[in-house]
Amino acid sequence: MLDANNYLGKMLAERYRLIRVIGRGASSLVFYAEDMMIRREDGSALPVAVKVLDKDSGEYKMNSKSFRTEIHAVVGIPTNPHV
Repeated sequence: MLDANNYLGKMLAERYRLIRVIGRGASSLVFYAEDMMIRREDGSALPVAVKVLDKDSGEYKMNSKSFRTEIHAVVGIPTNPHV
């Protein structure tokens, strides 16, 4: 099982700073994070959601497939400053 304490305050992909957990599933965590490479007009980091899958979970392969489905769904959302 994923332990959020192993991720909080850390950087992923040298880009996303994980701030707090906003969701939890059987084999994943969703974090409120900041994209350190994209800045808003006021200079602050862009807030994003980052989902981390538990690679040690027996459900990882199934979740990887559903995760790809989620990615395709998100890509289809029209550009909106609130999404």
